Amino acid sequence: MLAHRIPQLEIVGNMVPTHLIPFKIAENKYIDSNTNKYVIFPHIGAFEVVFRGKTLFSKKDTHTWPSLPSLLSKIGSIVDPAFQSPSKASAVR
Repeated sequence: MLAHRIPQLEIVGNMVPTHLIPFKIAENKYIDSNTNKYVIFPHIGAFEVVFRGKTLFSKKDTHTWPSLPSLLSKIGSIVDPAFQSPSKASAVR
């Protein structure tokens, strides 16, 4: 549904983070090169939104689901630094 409205959108599930790839030690166990600790990937219940290399939302960190208006505002700000979300623009007037 969303991919039809935004043709350049790419939805990727369960991508192994680059800091884990060279350290695979078992089927789903890795060593995190940032912390030097074992991790299991994918994280059950995790949901991250990454746009142009920037993490816009992490369910693992916030323990909530993302707000679509918030995500769209963050994406708009990345695409155009002068972007103002409609809710912020109307509040300024």
